[in-house]
Amino acid sequence: MPSLVSANDLGFSREEKVIFRGVDFTIHAGEILKITGPNGAGKSTLLKVLAGFLTGFDGELSYQGEPLEQGGHFYADVCYLGHQLGVKSNLTVYENMAFFRDFFPSNPVLSIDEVLDQMQLWRLQDDLVSTLSAGQRQRLALSRLVLSQASLWLLDEPFTAVDVEGIGLIERLIAQHASRGGAVVMTSHHTVNLECKHLAMPGFSDQGEDQ
Repeated sequence: MPSLVSANDLGFSREEKVIFRGVDFTIHAGEILKITGPNGAGKSTLLKVLAGFLTGFDGELSYQGEPLEQGGHFYADVCYLGHQLGVKSNLTVYENMAFFRDFFPSNPVLSIDEVLDQMQLWRLQDDLVSTLSAGQRQRLALSRLVLSQASLWLLDEPFTAVDVEGIGLIERLIAQHASRGGAVVMTSHHTVNLECKHLAMPGFSDQGEDQ
């Protein structure tokens, strides 16, 4: 089976400081890759490199067998969710979902009503995001993944501030995406009830927060 994304001896430095190096992995359609490691090991930085937010990395990174620099179609097939959730506090839940949907106009998407139901947010659809709990905001941000129809999800600590019920919902969302041939690369400090491949980051940065 051809790989979806693969890395060979991948490394990244900032201001001559090594954040990570020697990273190798391969992920195929239908697989979930969980990245682990201590704070400062470069987990978040690796996701940003994969998402195209950071350039100038060392080593090789390929998508569907082609060097990533030449695979511009990759960025139309990826959806990233980081620590900044990208939701608008002065809009309602429904209005945020409409914004997400319109951001991906070329992709066939589920209706907003279907996604509201899937993310258990339909009772809150008319509420301003500023009134939501942290877990509810996280679920709203995750709805962007469903609306995007992207094949590859890049998730940085998706279970943060989510209760036990919400964790189960997100795990089902990820498992369903993988079962449909999608792929997920995520960081998480949580023990998850998912069948995952694992990538342990060795940690070269001495900074106190993940980079």
